[in-house]
Amino acid sequence: MGMGETRIHALGVLAGALPILFAACQADPATQELRAELAGAEHGPSLAVGHRFGGRIAVEVTPEARAALEEACLLEQRNALEPAIEVLGEAIEDLPRCGALYEARGALYQATGFPRAAAGDFLRATGLTPGRAASWLALGQAYEALDLARQALEALEQAEQLGERGLALQLSKARVLRALGRRGLAARHYERALEQLSELPLEVLVEAAALAGEDRARAAEIARLRDGLEACRGASLSDEAWLLRSLLEESRGESAREVAEAVRALELPPAELESLTRNLLSAVQLADGETRSTARTRILDAEPDPTRRASLEGCLPRP
Repeated sequence: MGMGETRIHALGVLAGALPILFAACQADPATQELRAELAGAEHGPSLAVGHRFGGRIAVEVTPEARAALEEACLLEQRNALEPAIEVLGEAIEDLPRCGALYEARGALYQATGFPRAAAGDFLRATGLTPGRAASWLALGQAYEALDLARQALEALEQAEQLGERGLALQLSKARVLRALGRRGLAARHYERALEQLSELPLEVLVEAAALAGEDRARAAEIARLRDGLEACRGASLSDEAWLLRSLLEESRGESAREVAEAVRALELPPAELESLTRNLLSAVQLADGETRSTARTRILDAEPDPTRRASLEGCLPRP
């Protein structure tokens, strides 16, 4: 059998199989239910509007991409992520210049543990919609997952320039700056995350506090600055807080999750834990030449009590 005959035979087999596959799909209750939901939503608001694909990004639903995005949305809600990725891939073949499809598929790739594929889709999305902050944030987070800190920082800064200020950006930027050794700026972004959400997960607070012990050359200076801030602010530490300090010093190098479990056992009041973290983050910024001046100004401006402000001026390092 020649090559041409082989292809014709293969196409014939496929053509013969299609009616069987189609009948199987029609008989599948899950498929029928999915189609019913899509048909019911055809003339109303799109099911995909507001849906965060992969738990991370809400895309802009365009009329031409609506059907594919809705189908992928419903499949994701059923935890059928791979079929959802396939649906979006087929739609991309028809609409290769639709940024929303790349964003949605990239988010699902990220959710299924394929950050490199996700980065490729998000990069394509930023090329198609360069003014969309969400695309740049997603790209930065994909690079972060790949340990490409410099590329991640560039993408995250682009998202910030376009107006992104949310918690996800602050945490990703803090982690990327930490990976680059820019601990003062990393501390500032952890601080901004705290400002947005006072009750951050304990793992994040431990992660932020660990910054203080990463630079052995400055550890003593950071501890001195922290003690000075607590004294000037009139902070009184509980026995559990002293135990926490010892725990953090002894657990350098361990994962934040493991340390968080030990911290949780101390049952430290959330307000005291937050206060300790804030003072430590301020001390890290004051010890770093890149952030010392702005941190000093911000700490003094935030103190409404004239007496404490005067005390702080005496204990804070000069720029």
